[in-house]
Amino acid sequence: MRVSLYAVLMIVLSMSATPTLAATARAKTTSSPTQKKTPKQPTPTAVKPETSPQPTREAPLETLTAAPPKQPVPPVESVGIEPTKTTRRLAVYELDAAGIDPRIARVLTDSVVAEVRKLQRTVVVGMDEIRAMLDLEASKQIMGCLDDSCLAEIAEALGVDGIIIGSVAIVGDGTTFGLKHIDQGTATTLGQSTRRIEGTDPANVLAAVGPVVAELFPDLPLKPGTTRGVPPQMALRIHPPPLSPVVFWSLLGSSGAAVLVGGALTTLNAAIANDALTDLDKSVGGKPADGARLNEQLATIRTTFIGTVAAYGTAVVLLGGAGVAAVFTDWDGLRGDDNE
Repeated sequence: MRVSLYAVLMIVLSMSATPTLAATARAKTTSSPTQKKTPKQPTPTAVKPETSPQPTREAPLETLTAAPPKQPVPPVESVGIEPTKTTRRLAVYELDAAGIDPRIARVLTDSVVAEVRKLQRTVVVGMDEIRAMLDLEASKQIMGCLDDSCLAEIAEALGVDGIIIGSVAIVGDGTTFGLKHIDQGTATTLGQSTRRIEGTDPANVLAAVGPVVAELFPDLPLKPGTTRGVPPQMALRIHPPPLSPVVFWSLLGSSGAAVLVGGALTTLNAAIANDALTDLDKSVGGKPADGARLNEQLATIRTTFIGTVAAYGTAVVLLGGAGVAAVFTDWDGLRGDDNE
């Protein structure tokens, strides 16, 4: 009987403890997810992807900042400074002149050469250099070469890329001026420009040289420090001062000679006057003076005095003439081409 009561009691206790354990288990299961979620929420799941790519993004930025110092050359190459690839070697032929003095035609040719030499990436050879490179027979052939193909052959012989020819002629009451650029390889005209200038003064052609060359080479800018156009000094070579320096020096030398003559006459006049005064002093002392000699001395004094005045006057006139001649003297030898 005691055993059965004890068994019943144990069954009742086990039945009462079973819901408690189940509730405890449910409580644990419900509480464990919350505990697991709470630490996971503050973990910066979105921050980690942001922080982890930062080192990978900073690395390319460092390489970009380090790249410019390593690449200074490409900008220079893009500008095209290398002379071996862009420089044009050009030969300027003498202008074909009609109705114009050959000396003036040479002045115009020199003006064209000087203007083309202002262009960047060009090496210009003038006729003086061409004659120096070629022998006499070849120079004679050049003078008779007017065809484009013939000129191209000359350009090839000179080792140039192209040749510039031109003409200047007085037509009616005006002047025609033009230039042509011929390619050496193809013997074709690469550019051509012509101007009709009012008046027959060749000096007016100088004003057209700059614009014509600019039209002939529109792709070539001027070199730094140069300006378009022929300087005014070139006009003096066309209309140089009329007097040679010899005239000035002759006038100046003659003036100096007149001064020397005047000085000599002054010295002679003073000597004769001194002798006459000495004779007069002796006559005062009791010795009679020689009247004829005294008259001769007075005449000589008068003559030398007039000569002295004339000599000094001539010196002044010649000196003034030398001063005026200096203004109109060709000091720079601009008329030197007349003798060529």
